[in-house]
Amino acid sequence: MGQSRWFLAQAKSNSVQIAQRNLQIKNFETFLPLEEEPHQYYGATLASTRPLFPDHLFVALDMSQDFWGQIHSTFGLAHIMKIGKSPAVVPTLLVTELMQRCDRKGLMRPVKPQRPVDHVTTTRMPFANFMAEVESTARDRRVCLLKNRITAPLPIVAPSDHLHLV
Repeated sequence: MGQSRWFLAQAKSNSVQIAQRNLQIKNFETFLPLEEEPHQYYGATLASTRPLFPDHLFVALDMSQDFWGQIHSTFGLAHIMKIGKSPAVVPTLLVTELMQRCDRKGLMRPVKPQRPVDHVTTTRMPFANFMAEVESTARDRRVCLLKNRITAPLPIVAPSDHLHLV
């Protein structure tokens, strides 16, 4: 028996939870990261959940097993994403990091918002290991930074998970 690898599956429109449930019934391991989305309803702010990647979910498959018939016959599932004619493998580290940021139900935990004037170090971008000052945070978890330079501050926008508080 081989080792399972993660793949990205596309569900039919608005059927990602149906596809996930049917894959789990067939004993496939799945992962559907969700995010909370606030919306207004008669003046009240309510939070609903939606897939982080609309109409897509991750499926762990053992390539040494013949799974194509079971996958293609899954109600609610359109197909496994491919590169050329081969299914595209998703790096395990990516799926693991996403899982670590989610609770048991797959809901992304809120990222600790940085406050203006906090000093941070960037970790994963062209400006890695540069110290910068937080200017503001956006609703989509991006952080606007100011990198001090000799001439003038350089504005940078980075995902909040690419920063470490100094």
